[in-house]
Amino acid sequence: MLTAILTCGLGMTLTSCSDSDDKDNDKEIIKPSTGDDSYTIEVGEGMTMPENEFLTKVPATTDFDQSIVDALKAIDKVTDVKPFKLSTAYDYYKNKSIEKTAYYFNYKQDIDHNSPSKGWYKQQCVLTVAGKDRPTVLHTEGYAIEGDHNRLDYAGEPTLVSVLNANCLQVEYRYHGWSLPEGYTNKWNYLTAKQHSDDLHAIVTAIKQSGIIAKSSKWVATGVSKNGMTTAHYAYYYPNEMDAYVPFCAPFLTDLRDRGPFTYILDQKAFDDNTERYEKVKAAFRAYVGNRDLQAECVKLYKQLKRFFIGMA
Repeated sequence: MLTAILTCGLGMTLTSCSDSDDKDNDKEIIKPSTGDDSYTIEVGEGMTMPENEFLTKVPATTDFDQSIVDALKAIDKVTDVKPFKLSTAYDYYKNKSIEKTAYYFNYKQDIDHNSPSKGWYKQQCVLTVAGKDRPTVLHTEGYAIEGDHNRLDYAGEPTLVSVLNANCLQVEYRYHGWSLPEGYTNKWNYLTAKQHSDDLHAIVTAIKQSGIIAKSSKWVATGVSKNGMTTAHYAYYYPNEMDAYVPFCAPFLTDLRDRGPFTYILDQKAFDDNTERYEKVKAAFRAYVGNRDLQAECVKLYKQLKRFFIGMA
């Protein structure tokens, strides 16, 4: 079986924060569905869930393959199947964005794979199908599937999808987006590399058995940066499930200490010992990380500029 060469050794990863915008104070707080009462500090306590714009503003498309919808609905743990238009897929050879029919679904995933009796949560997935006999790229997300306020019609796909003219299965990382084992206000009791690798194993197994993709088709797992770390973790725990594992630029943490950015990024030497410039940059950084409204505006601007430049390609 073909496997990709990992450029970094496997190491220890730490939990990471969701990049969801949670400043809408008019929404009801979703309480944890389960958890260990020995934990007292809840991540996200006092925050509220933003509107899920995929559900409320992205219309279902009538241009879809009914056999794929039927096959997804036939999977025991699949719910909420919705075909839609993915507007920011990318054609590598034509160097421009293209539109695809995509299939959204939720998978009823175990909260704790070591103890299924603790219940399940809905894990978001997006599938595009280039052809039943085409290879399939598993995009091993390390965060939420990309899309402002869950606008999954803006989600991109790995470059390998276009290069290989492949199907693509994207699986949202647990505790991110709307894939929340303990609700939006949660304690992150069940976030480990092993738990999410088990998530991927369950979904990949279900799709392979569904008949949507031919049994003879090849599978490749890939991701960039944190997503690449997820690829490598999956390769570690399930080394024979894919025909290739291709993590790009995957960093690995080897220390439990969280060194602040000022200790290695905003080093005064990087500013040629210009104290005034150094202090201005530190002040701007502190203003940004302490202001949710400013963060939301910056993210909104980034999304707008990204879509603008993709449209120009």
